[in-house]
Amino acid sequence: MTIIQGSTDLVMDDNVGHSCGTISHHALVDGGANTGLGNPKHIRRLWYADPPRFVNVTGAGGNKINDIKVATFAAKVMTNQGIQLILVFHEYGEIDHGPTVHSKIQMACAGCKVGDLPQGMGGTQDIVAYTRNGDFNIPIVFKSGLPFIEMEYPTDDELSKLSWVEMTQSTPWDPS
Repeated sequence: MTIIQGSTDLVMDDNVGHSCGTISHHALVDGGANTGLGNPKHIRRLWYADPPRFVNVTGAGGNKINDIKVATFAAKVMTNQGIQLILVFHEYGEIDHGPTVHSKIQMACAGCKVGDLPQGMGGTQDIVAYTRNGDFNIPIVFKSGLPFIEMEYPTDDELSKLSWVEMTQSTPWDPS
């Protein structure tokens, strides 16, 4: 996991119909998902995988979505330390409806410690991202017994001024 300062040299996609940067969304932290899924209405798509790649997703009840384009996404969060950061999620399938889903195993493979148990059950209720510039604790909130990260769609200004923390690896993801 690395932190990227001043990443203004990156070429980012212009998203149409995205949410305002002041609206927060809850993104599910899923211990059963083997890949992350990003909804560009909630978190910002930065770029697609090059060369283009696609994934197939099977969900609850055997529902399938085929040929989902792989992309990198970003979201703004507030850490438990009171620091605003841009979290970067590489190798996510892009979905056009439904919630953003973060794969616990995909983040753990990148070096994050995912504490997705409530504090009342002895858990830490946060995700620790370890970087050269220190550790950051991203809070997890629970809704109806499920763990979520509160995230905002970042503005151009926030992308250029806030520090970036990579939460997943940028190399092609293979959960097997």
